[in-house]
Amino acid sequence: MSAATAAFVMPHFTRDPARTEAHLRDAVTGLLAQTDPDWHLYVVDDASPHPGALEALYDVMAPLDDRVTVTALRANRGAGYARNMGVALAAADGCPFVSYNDADDVSPPERLAMVRATFAADDRVTVTFGGWTCIDEHGVEVPRDQLVPHLQRMLGELEQLPRRIDDAFVLMATRVGFFMLTSATSVRTEVARAHPWPSEYSVEDLHTWYRYLADGGGVVYHPEMLTRYRVTGDNAGSESADRYGGASAFWDKLNRLEVDGFTRALDIAVANGIVAAEDRYVVAAAFHDRTAEVWRLCEQPHLREESLRLAEDHRRLIRRQVAAPVR
Repeated sequence: MSAATAAFVMPHFTRDPARTEAHLRDAVTGLLAQTDPDWHLYVVDDASPHPGALEALYDVMAPLDDRVTVTALRANRGAGYARNMGVALAAADGCPFVSYNDADDVSPPERLAMVRATFAADDRVTVTFGGWTCIDEHGVEVPRDQLVPHLQRMLGELEQLPRRIDDAFVLMATRVGFFMLTSATSVRTEVARAHPWPSEYSVEDLHTWYRYLADGGGVVYHPEMLTRYRVTGDNAGSESADRYGGASAFWDKLNRLEVDGFTRALDIAVANGIVAAEDRYVVAAAFHDRTAEVWRLCEQPHLREESLRLAEDHRRLIRRQVAAPVR
């Protein structure tokens, strides 16, 4: 590989290769169609339990020859851990940036070329991402009005974003929420290494995005660069909820993980001067106000009440800060 060779990082996990093989082949076809050919794919199998999973994986990867590195984990550690492994391998090989591509999503042919040009044009830019459309099990585009409300909301918010996003951390944390799809996001390798993915399920992506954006680099959005994002028949599979013992436990875990990611990122943002120290509680209160509205829309009243309580706690700290005598 040359010093300019870019990395695609793909976690892989399946209980049913017969069902997922076609999706994986679609993802690989999207990479082979890249107009910029200087890339290497790092696939990390997260201990898929099916006995034929690895054999099927190697079969799908065969057309890539020496353009792919496949690593098989011995124990299931989660997609975040698998992505961290791929990022580490890419860093060891000297790849300047990483583009994430999940094993059932399809990157547009121009993705790598646009990402490379974006990073080359401005060395202050550390994160770039594109838009996305939803496809079903068979690769057919799903009309927006047939998607679940949170996906409709996310796509609507994408339409409001500028190409160059200033103050991206505060925007995501306090106003917009999730807007970067994993399979449409690329990041400079040093930033990916500095802010690893948590070994969790559910919003491990949002946890990571908060920290990427709090790092302080520039963020560029390419709305015309459309990833094809695979959704299940109900737009939101039940596997994650089942893993945590049901929907209620899943929502609780999602909330805990998002708050943890935001809190860690806020520390990073203050340390980097992205958020002024005196504005810490203002940003935190706005974050909890926003999540309270999300929980209202998701019909999770106990989480809404918790968010409102935390928002008021931070407003109390703001008032105390204002009232404190100047020394």
